[in-house]
Amino acid sequence: PVEEVNYSKENPLKEFFILTGGFFAVAFVVLFILGLLAQSLAHFIPFRYEQELVSGYSFMYTGESDSDLAIYLQQLADDLAQAQQLPDEMTIQVQFLDMADVNAYATFAGSIAVTRGLLERMPNENALAMVIAHEIAHIKHRHPISSLSRGVVIQLGLSLLSLGSGETAIQSALGTTGLMTVLTFSRSEEELADKEGIQTLNAYYGHVNGATTIFEVLSEEEIKLYQPEFLSSHPLLDNRIEAMKKMTNENGWRESGRLKPLPESIQKLQSLFEARSNND
Repeated sequence: PVEEVNYSKENPLKEFFILTGGFFAVAFVVLFILGLLAQSLAHFIPFRYEQELVSGYSFMYTGESDSDLAIYLQQLADDLAQAQQLPDEMTIQVQFLDMADVNAYATFAGSIAVTRGLLERMPNENALAMVIAHEIAHIKHRHPISSLSRGVVIQLGLSLLSLGSGETAIQSALGTTGLMTVLTFSRSEEELADKEGIQTLNAYYGHVNGATTIFEVLSEEEIKLYQPEFLSSHPLLDNRIEAMKKMTNENGWRESGRLKPLPESIQKLQSLFEARSNND
C-alpha cells in the first residue's frame, strides 16, 4: 500500500485538544443553564424546607446570641421584619460576629450575620436599621436559597466532571468557605433589597433620614478598591445612593427626621475601636 494512505500532516494532538475543548465548552453551557433553572425554581421551595435543609449546618452560622447587644439586634430585626410585612412563616435570626470585617449578610433559613467591624462604624440606629432591612429583604425574596441552588448545581456538576462526590460538593457549598462563594447576589437582587430597605425604613420611622448614611461612610473605602460597575454584582455605592434619593423623591417621603442613637452596648464597641485607632 501507498505510505501516505493513513498519514496526516496535522499533529494528532490538535484533534484531541479540539474534542476536549468542545466537551468542556458544552459542559460549561449545560451547567450554566442548569444553574439558572435551579435558581428560578428555588423560589418555589417552601421556607420550612429551607430551614430543614440547613438545620444540620446551623452550627456554622451561629454567633453570640445572649448578650445585651445580641438581644438588641434581634429586637430591632423583629420590628423591621414586621414593618416589611414578612410572611408569617418566615422568621429572622440575627447573629453578632466578633469580627473586624465591615460586613453584614443574609444566609439561609432567615439568618442574618452582623459583624463588630460594621457596628463600630455605625453613626446611629437608622443607618443600622437600613442595613438590617436590606438583609431582611434578601430573605423575603428568597435570594439566599436561589443563590445556593445555583451554586450547588454548578459545584455538583464540576464534582461529577472530576469524578468527585456529589455529597462532598453539597457539604462544601454549605460550609463556611463555600457559603461566601455561593452567596453572591445579582445586581438586580441588590437593587431590590435597597428598595425594600428604604421603604421599610420609612414605614418604621416615618422618614428616611439615615438611609444612605452607611453608604456614604463606606464610599470612601470603595474609592480605594474601585472597580467598574459591570465587573461587580453590587451597584456602585454612589449609584445606590442616587437611586435611593430618586425613590425618596418619587414617593414623597420625608428626608428629615430624628436620628435615634445607638444603645450603650454598641457605643462601648465604638469607644474601644476609637481607642485602638488612636493608639495605632
